Amino acid sequence: MSKVNIALIGHGFLGKWHLEKALSSSYVNRVIIIESDFKTREKISETYTKIDVFELLDECLNLFDAALVVTPTSTHFEISKKLLLHGKHVFCEKPLAMNSLEAKELTTLAKKNKRILQVGHSERCHDIFKKLLSSELRAYFSNPTQVTFKRIAPFKGRALDVGVVEDLSIHDIDLLSYLFDERPSSYQSFGKKWMTDNWDHVEASGKLKAGGEVCFIASRYAVKEEREIEIIHDLGIMNIDLMNFEVSWTCKDQQELGVQKKNYLKKDHLAIEQEYFYQSILTGKDIFVDGAAGANAVLQVELIHHSLEDSSYAKKNK
Repeated sequence: MSKVNIALIGHGFLGKWHLEKALSSSYVNRVIIIESDFKTREKISETYTKIDVFELLDECLNLFDAALVVTPTSTHFEISKKLLLHGKHVFCEKPLAMNSLEAKELTTLAKKNKRILQVGHSERCHDIFKKLLSSELRAYFSNPTQVTFKRIAPFKGRALDVGVVEDLSIHDIDLLSYLFDERPSSYQSFGKKWMTDNWDHVEASGKLKAGGEVCFIASRYAVKEEREIEIIHDLGIMNIDLMNFEVSWTCKDQQELGVQKKNYLKKDHLAIEQEYFYQSILTGKDIFVDGAAGANAVLQVELIHHSLEDSSYAKKNK
């Protein structure tokens, strides 16, 4: 196989961007679209006259090798399981599933059927991470005192089938594992439900292996948008601004240098993720974010939700 035939499942807000990347990839031979909404299918057919559009997955299982699952989170497990059982490679947007049991089942199924299962934790694609981890600044990522992930935004009215932890914090949960090799076993949390029946604002803290602490702050009802990582370390303090593509740091042994800053390039994360997916299928390249990583993120989400439901604060503020 020199190129791959792709099915895009779901042509919503994010699906539109995935389609653009798939159509421009040199690794893709053909793209078909599966979309359940009739009006959306009509619009797709008008815009992309040479692309076949289907309502149901069962109508076209013989037409593709791999699929991009870009549907609501509540459907990820059912769709991905069916694809894997039919021998398809799967790129599933995050979260991989609604709970850790489903996520583990998908991971086991992919391994058993020798299929690629990649999860869309796109924040790993920031250009700065590999540079920091391969530089003298990598020490900031070992045994930090405090790591704070802040991801807040005004209400946008989408991804409402899940709460803010699954929608936003899950990016940072994956980054904690990727950058620091940390997976807390429990959390203390509080949250608010303002606009939806799910948690719209959550702050959760957990212990790190060497005694430090991580704090996740996520809100989808904020007055402004921020995406930052702050690392407090014995060496100094580092701030990574993921919106403005800038890293700043201080070093306690070189205070005369003040705050040092470095900007980094903005990259096309969806294109990068898809290229990894296709290369894993065609050349055997290591999976960028595998099912096990996706399952870990889902488990961490569950732990935060358990702490939210158990806290007296949560019970008073539902």
